Amino acid sequence: MRVSHSIKFLTPIRSDYALFKSILVTFSHQPDVDWSYQSEGKTHVVIVDADKDFSQDIAYECAQADAVIYYTNDMTLAEQKPFVLRKPAHAREFLQILQRVTQYLVEKQSYPKSLQHATHAQQASIVDKPTLGQPMLTY
Repeated sequence: MRVSHSIKFLTPIRSDYALFKSILVTFSHQPDVDWSYQSEGKTHVVIVDADKDFSQDIAYECAQADAVIYYTNDMTLAEQKPFVLRKPAHAREFLQILQRVTQYLVEKQSYPKSLQHATHAQQASIVDKPTLGQPMLTY
């Protein structure tokens, strides 16, 4: 079954933003999923520049998303977060992480609604602690 997911990029660096948009335009139609960029509103996935200071707005965007990809030079973050993309981004790594996120979203949708509701309550409580990031379901 074909699904569609939305993605948003939160980075102040124009070249990174342009790179993400270019890769997404080129490879947005995968065999089982279509990815679309969305600049406003709630999205399925947020890519956030983890090397920059988190503002309350960015923390809120991360808490609202189903998954967060942390874009960083600090690969020790990979031990703490489920989705980390190393700087500078390359198309192959970007597509690999999108495949992992797609699998995560499929698995997340198969969880009972009561578990999803509990996860959203946890996410809402994290907004005041942006450096902690978004809690994720673990498998």
